[in-house]
Amino acid sequence: MSRESEGVTSVSDGEVTVDKTFAADEFPVPAIKFVIRSTRDEATRIRVIDRIPKSFPMESVGFHPDFESDNWTAYKDHRVEYERTLDPGEELVTVYGIRITDGHDQTDFLEEPTLERIPVDGGIDPDDIDDILGEDRSQIVRDVLAGNRDPPRDESDADDADPEDEGEVVLDAPADPDSEAEAADAAETDATAADTADAAGDEPSDGDLAAAFAGGDDGETDSEAAEAQAADDGDESVSTPSPDDDVLGDDGEADDESAESTGPRAVATDTAPAVTAHLEQPDVDVEAEAADADAETDADTGATGSAPAPDADGLVGALAAEIRSGAADEDDLEVIREAVDAETRRSTDVRIRRLQSQMEDIAAYSDALAEFIDEEGTGSDLVSEFRAEMTAFREDLDALDSMVDGAVESVDDATSRLDAAEETIAAVDDRSDRVATRVADAESRLDDHDGRLEGLASDLDTAEDTLDDYHGWLESHNEQFETVEGRLDDHDERLETASRNIDAGFDRLDSVEETLAKREEELVTVRERLDDIAGRLDETVDRLEGAESSAAEATEQASTLHDEVGDIREDIADLDGDIVETREALDDRLAEIQSRVEDAAADEEIEALRDDIRELDDTVAELETFRERLAGAFGTGMGGGPAAGDDGDTDEAE
Repeated sequence: MSRESEGVTSVSDGEVTVDKTFAADEFPVPAIKFVIRSTRDEATRIRVIDRIPKSFPMESVGFHPDFESDNWTAYKDHRVEYERTLDPGEELVTVYGIRITDGHDQTDFLEEPTLERIPVDGGIDPDDIDDILGEDRSQIVRDVLAGNRDPPRDESDADDADPEDEGEVVLDAPADPDSEAEAADAAETDATAADTADAAGDEPSDGDLAAAFAGGDDGETDSEAAEAQAADDGDESVSTPSPDDDVLGDDGEADDESAESTGPRAVATDTAPAVTAHLEQPDVDVEAEAADADAETDADTGATGSAPAPDADGLVGALAAEIRSGAADEDDLEVIREAVDAETRRSTDVRIRRLQSQMEDIAAYSDALAEFIDEEGTGSDLVSEFRAEMTAFREDLDALDSMVDGAVESVDDATSRLDAAEETIAAVDDRSDRVATRVADAESRLDDHDGRLEGLASDLDTAEDTLDDYHGWLESHNEQFETVEGRLDDHDERLETASRNIDAGFDRLDSVEETLAKREEELVTVRERLDDIAGRLDETVDRLEGAESSAAEATEQASTLHDEVGDIREDIADLDGDIVETREALDDRLAEIQSRVEDAAADEEIEALRDDIRELDDTVAELETFRERLAGAFGTGMGGGPAAGDDGDTDEAE
């Protein structure tokens, strides 16, 4: 189970989680950082295996001593392993440094690691021992990457190196031709005074020269070396080497075998560069090795005494120079190899070849260190730069202190302003609460108004239906009104005719009365003419009786017409009562609607309701106008009272 997010590669087995990231700036050099967490309730031992790109040199991989470098192991097949026992619930951080060069990118190192559970007492697989890169193989790189080692020193400082730095491989530069003889004498002096604790397998011997001639076959595998040593099983002085012979830099075993070694002998300075290394050696017969060393020393001494040193040095130097330049014939080199191999043990040859391979590795380390020093500078340069940066940093701190003082004053002012602002905000919050309460009340009232408006809308619908019914009823009665109006017009004409007749009769009566008055005035004078006038008076009486009968007939016709008008007035009164009741009901409804509308908030629906109310008012006004027209048409007795008055007038007329 794994996940990747924001450059983090994680792998987990449920109880142990490993987070892998690339740390570019946390350490002196770029590093791969691992954060390991355990959620188990008991101790567990884990192994984290991380693959290194095939094109990336393993010499550019190192481990930081402050981040559990002892638990890391590097292998030749481009992988590193971290093995450790985790306590219950423990979380730790460990890293390994990488020296990234052109052609490589950090993403090449962010592949998913492998997490394994192993028994608590488990260790390194014996089959992997041959692939382990020894401690001395990359110790220089590790120390420089961790910041715990100075850059490489030149040849003049090499002699001052601490002989107790176990696991360190020192590569001497090729000897200068002018100083080769002096170096040879110094080497012989050092050889005689060397400590007997040096390893026997570390002695430079005639095999060095043979290896130089052979060209230091770096391509020979460890299995071929094992076969070469197996071919020497008949030699009782050397036992079969163990598989751990390929493990480099095992300082503990080197210390244990130091008591079995003899002092190194000097080698001609015109040969390949000398290599001093602490290597794990197979079991060696101390007496046999000591005898061989004595024999070789005597042989060298005899050779030195029998031949002039300059001639030997010149011959060896010429051979070495020709071999280095590649001008030597291959057949001649083969003859020299056979001659030298006859006196050299196969196991020694194998060890020499291994040392030469290590020399090449160390040369690569030296190049990497030189490149590192060229880019980063020496320790003194770094210290100078650091001191300059510290001085600038102190100046920045002083400026920052003054800025902080000003900032503190600004903060104090801002604090006082903030307090005032908080008080203002508190007051605003109170007002906001009150406003929120009022808004809530308004919303509740609006909800109530919405309900009331809905009821009002339903009431208006009902009122509209009722008005429609009244409109239909009025339309149905319009015909009756028209018929009544026609009858009223007829009666009006008849009444006018009767009125004219009555007026004519009254006029005639007036004229008669005037005539009678005159006659009464003249009665005294015309008494004598009374007899004559008596006849005429009778005639006049007859005429008066006829007029009275005509008046009676007109009165009867007026009574009949009055009865008909009374019936019409009763119908109109009933209709007027219905109209009045309808108007009163509409007025009540309109008043109720008006009061409800005044309580509601003003909006578009209320405006629509007001428009409806205006239309209702117009309708009522039209009804009132129609009623007034009816009242004007039939007199002031529309309510029943005026009709009674008319009856009284009629009685008086009668």
